Amino acid sequence: MKIISNQRGGGKTTKLIEEARKLEGYNLIVCIDEREAKRVWENILLEKYELPKPITFREFIDGKYLGKNINSFLIDNADLFLQRLSRGV
Repeated sequence: MKIISNQRGGGKTTKLIEEARKLEGYNLIVCIDEREAKRVWENILLEKYELPKPITFREFIDGKYLGKNINSFLIDNADLFLQRLSRGV
């Protein structure tokens, strides 16, 4: 596991996208919600990277992705996922 840490607006998501590009195979970025997934996807398209469209936290939890070809998941803003999982605690 690798953790990218920085303050808000410090380039964490950009580094996460770069990390996804470096990895071999099919690697999915997981975002907290549809709005963030769209924002990350727009960045991927803008840079013309060959990465799959990010999925949402809900899609991840519900298993709504094709699992047999996935090499890894890259979690954007993992702290928000933990807050949501713990219902804000």
